[in-house]
Amino acid sequence: MVCALISRGFAQAQVSCMLDLSVLPGNAPYLLTAPTATTPSFIAVSLGFSVVFFFLFASISLRGKLGARLSAALERPSLERASAWIGLLGFMIGRIASILEIFHLRYE
Repeated sequence: MVCALISRGFAQAQVSCMLDLSVLPGNAPYLLTAPTATTPSFIAVSLGFSVVFFFLFASISLRGKLGARLSAALERPSLERASAWIGLLGFMIGRIASILEIFHLRYE
């Protein structure tokens, strides 16, 4: 990557960057394309599931310090199972979004 600083007087400065992709083989995917239209939404859903999982897992793990009433509510096996499924779904949706993006770049 070659960046050149073009100055226009003392008050303004502009940076111009050029990428030299000539070293890549001819069949290399073009990595500077935009993602598919659905990739950002899949990543947002994955991040949402991951945040929910983080707070559920933390509260389930620290239920002894949360008081008797909340601790009893968090001790149900169904809540622990649901937390595990939410974490798995968040991970898998994010992973699939990144795999689909790689295939999009490769076969574009």
